[in-house]
Amino acid sequence: MINSNRINIAVIGAGKMVQGVHLPLIKKLKDLGYYNLSLICDINCSLAKQSAYHYKFNNFTANAENVFSDDKINAVYIFGTTEMHYEYSLKALSAGKHVFIEKPPAPTWKRCLEIEKLAQKNNLTCVVGFNRRFQSNIQLAKNTLSKISKIQSMEAVYHQAVLDIDIPYHATSWLQAAGIHALDSLCYFMDDLPSEIFSICDPINYQKSQNFSTVLKWPSGAHATLTMNNTSGTRQERYFIHGLAASFLCDGISLSRYINNSVQLKKFPYTYLNRGYEGEHLEFISAIRNKYKPIHDIHHGVTALHLVELIETGFTGKISWNSIFQNHNIDSPKEIQSNHPQLIHSKKDGILILNSNMIKNQLLKIEKKYDLFFYERYNFLSQDEKNRIIALITGYGGQPMETHLLNELVSLKVVGIVGASVKAYHPELLLKKNIPIINVPEAIAEAVAEFALMMAILGITGALTAHENMRKGRWNHSGIYSDIIQWIKKIIKTTPLADIIKPWYIRLNERKYSSRNLSITSGPRNLQGASIGLIGYGACSRKFIDLLKVFNCKIRIFSDHLSSDEASQLGLEKTELAKVLSSQIVSIHRGFTDKTERSIGEIELNILKPGTVLINTARGGIIDTKALIKRLKKGDIFACLDVFELEPLDRKNILRKLPNVFLTPHLAGASPWSQENAVQTLVKKVLSFLEEEKLDYPPIQSEERLKTMT
Repeated sequence: MINSNRINIAVIGAGKMVQGVHLPLIKKLKDLGYYNLSLICDINCSLAKQSAYHYKFNNFTANAENVFSDDKINAVYIFGTTEMHYEYSLKALSAGKHVFIEKPPAPTWKRCLEIEKLAQKNNLTCVVGFNRRFQSNIQLAKNTLSKISKIQSMEAVYHQAVLDIDIPYHATSWLQAAGIHALDSLCYFMDDLPSEIFSICDPINYQKSQNFSTVLKWPSGAHATLTMNNTSGTRQERYFIHGLAASFLCDGISLSRYINNSVQLKKFPYTYLNRGYEGEHLEFISAIRNKYKPIHDIHHGVTALHLVELIETGFTGKISWNSIFQNHNIDSPKEIQSNHPQLIHSKKDGILILNSNMIKNQLLKIEKKYDLFFYERYNFLSQDEKNRIIALITGYGGQPMETHLLNELVSLKVVGIVGASVKAYHPELLLKKNIPIINVPEAIAEAVAEFALMMAILGITGALTAHENMRKGRWNHSGIYSDIIQWIKKIIKTTPLADIIKPWYIRLNERKYSSRNLSITSGPRNLQGASIGLIGYGACSRKFIDLLKVFNCKIRIFSDHLSSDEASQLGLEKTELAKVLSSQIVSIHRGFTDKTERSIGEIELNILKPGTVLINTARGGIIDTKALIKRLKKGDIFACLDVFELEPLDRKNILRKLPNVFLTPHLAGASPWSQENAVQTLVKKVLSFLEEEKLDYPPIQSEERLKTMT
């Protein structure tokens, strides 16, 4: 839940990994209202200065003591060597600051224990960067299997091709530097620590041991193997988790689910959220505010480091955890596991936010009346919190909506989707559960209509072709053929070979009106009074019609959802598709459905007259791409395409090479203004719906209405 009291943070260390992952996320958290970025520190002062400027920190320094002495700083991120992690964590905790340490958190488990004891003594939050605990596939596997069966056994593989690479972070081994993730993940799956261990390690080139094999056993009888080879030919990280008649394979960030010999594969997009980086930051913030032991508490750094040291020495036997923790007056592992909080303490109705970065400017408006929950932390919500969620709002792109949400959110009243497309959000299932869908096609319609108008003017006037001719050094309306024709005319008048040359001249003069110079196919025209054919009727086409009226265009329309009487009242001619396709400009505004997929194929495209300008700002899949390319190669039409069957458009796609195509990367409704307008409109509509106010543009509540949507 967003709180108006931001946490003042400092970051120590601005290396490559920090620049690539953590600083972008920290800036995002600032933009979402969680953080004030007070100070960034790096021994390389110029790097600290550059990072401060790029990520909008208030100040920078090369001296870490400036971090610890600043009373306004509440929390510190520490990214460096194991010695830095140990020394700076103690200083930060002694100065009353919460701490986020990258792994490995200290040179030894005993030093890490010192950090834990100081954090516990000063009642401060201290966490380790164990991002696997928040990784989407690991979380889903753990949560799903826990509902089916207890874990029986596990296999973890963590291989690296690092034979000639120095061990980073001043770590004792690659097991401490990287394999610690695998050990911690196995403990996370079990929610417990192993009671016995059998380990084998071998040295490389007579140096320290770097290849490891380990068997671990838990008090429940479950067991696991970990194999780590750092002289392998590739990097591989996998976790195979077995219950009764159910197994889950976490491979990279994909998840394979095996039930009774059948398999389901789920591939997660490679994002900060799915890799667990975003989750570990959000959990740190929540633990600071709600004062509880977080999932990646420093305690797990102590236990993971202790396992590392046992394996590095080839230890085999029982592990005496209780004596370790009791002797040092530290809470037991199970007590720490059971301390996970109820994150939100109010009892207001809640709204779940997906892809929050696009909605960040509206979050405070929502929070005035409702508790905010973020999808990144959904798996950590209590059942009571899930039961209080009455609306779901999702921003552009990013994480798609999972179907399990619709079964778990029993109080859900409405789903709000930024933009016009609803296809990715299981609309049929929502309607089956009587959950209305609110989208905002009207919010982006104006931008799309303006974009279509621009395409129409550029296409029909021949401005696009003229632009290309100008770039090639020409100055005429008809291109290179006009230059050649004028030269041949002079030859005909002055040479005795005129009878031979004249037939070639006639053929060339005819070619002048062919594909390669569309601007002269039938001559440049004005938009004024032109015939416009619209395929589809919705918010975007309505706005487009309004814009076209000033040009006195003859507008024809083909639509399954507009009656002839309604069309007449709007000054349109509703007619069959063939007549619409015979217009000088044809613009597509249909939703993408099974019925409309590739509905503009070879037959339809061949109806287009020479000189036609074809515009598509709707969905690429409405046009059969192969048929379109075939027609474009004839060269007698011009296409303005903002959308494509497969996006992004392949770099080698032939559409990029054809001279009679104007291409844009799906940006008709993607301007910052239109997107922000869409967000504002959606939030306003969802809040109005929840307050039972009448909406100007009603939600989608029927299958019939859904058929008209993308």
